[in-house]
Amino acid sequence: MNSQRTLTAIIGRRPRAAVGSIQRTVNDQVVDDAYFAFLSPDRWRVLRNDGSEIVVDGLTWWERSRRDAVWERKVSDVPAPPHHDGYLQAMLFPRLLPPFTDPKTVVSSEVRQPDGSLHLVMKVADPVADTWFVVVSAEGYLARLEGTDGGATSIVELTADFDQSPNPGVFDPDTPWDPGRSGEA
Repeated sequence: MNSQRTLTAIIGRRPRAAVGSIQRTVNDQVVDDAYFAFLSPDRWRVLRNDGSEIVVDGLTWWERSRRDAVWERKVSDVPAPPHHDGYLQAMLFPRLLPPFTDPKTVVSSEVRQPDGSLHLVMKVADPVADTWFVVVSAEGYLARLEGTDGGATSIVELTADFDQSPNPGVFDPDTPWDPGRSGEA
């Protein structure tokens, strides 16, 4: 097992367009649950189960706090697109997570499963010393991260379909999007 080669392969993967869902639990309580459509780092849409929504198209984005609210249009003044939160972005781009790029991180266990997924145990030092349990899907994306966050057990799970490219209309805030019922996620 070569820890550095495994981590380099994970952070080197560039996500393709996808639709899916993400869920974060802390101490067995769901704290964030959302559907997403992702076309590129600067073009995506997220609908949380609480009804809040964001659509990003380059440096322009639209937000609303609930499905029946009016969209609020914003323009970023920095040359990076905004994101709804770090969890989705980190799962799609693991290189943004310090443990995946920290040379002190060690993969202490690496087991390929019959379904093609890879289960890892990582000893991380940054941002705090911890043990992470990681599942990399057969397609190569992060499917699950489990570790501690301020003393609480935190789990982030991503389900994505990289074979289904999102309908371009999804990235127009005036286009209704109902991923739980429309087959878009």
